[in-house]
Amino acid sequence: MQTTVWSAKELQTEFKDCESLADVIKSIESQLWRQGEVVCEIRVNGMFFDEADEARFAGERLEGVEKIEVKTQRPKDLLAQTVAAARLHIPKIRESSVKAAVLFQTGESNQANVLLSQILDSSRWLIDALFLIKKSCQDWADVEVKESDWQQAELGFAEVVRTLYSSYESKNTVLLADYLEYEMSNALDKWLEVLGAIDRMIDEETEH
Repeated sequence: MQTTVWSAKELQTEFKDCESLADVIKSIESQLWRQGEVVCEIRVNGMFFDEADEARFAGERLEGVEKIEVKTQRPKDLLAQTVAAARLHIPKIRESSVKAAVLFQTGESNQANVLLSQILDSSRWLIDALFLIKKSCQDWADVEVKESDWQQAELGFAEVVRTLYSSYESKNTVLLADYLEYEMSNALDKWLEVLGAIDRMIDEETEH
């Protein structure tokens, strides 16, 4: 990750045509984007600055700004990190799913339900991460995703998650245990296969 810093003097000089802090932030983001960098974090006078702050301080003048720090990454580096995080997360979901299946099979429903809740939360995190990965591949990382493989993995995983929810609501612990032990593992293996292919493409393009 790379950090770029603008002092108060540099801000006044480089962004003299900007009327507000929000205008400066937008100009900085555009400038870094043209340089092939994705903005990951912005700090104004040492304080973290997010999208809500950008709207709140839309008309704020630059007089009180002493320093702006911006952390950036190359798109493919950011994508690689997100893919790596998802690939590390998947075996943990699978391990928990197998444990939950055993708990349901042995009648330890209270423990099984607690673990199932954690599995569903982790699955939602994974779905969000996968959405970001695909969007990143399509929008700015210039990495080709094989649509048929992605769709197959996406539909398979979604079907498993839906079945877990419906089985829990209907108290069908036999089906729950079956899906947790077998179908979840199969769906997660498919995602590992798809993400592994993306990883290889990132590595190949980085080498070139």
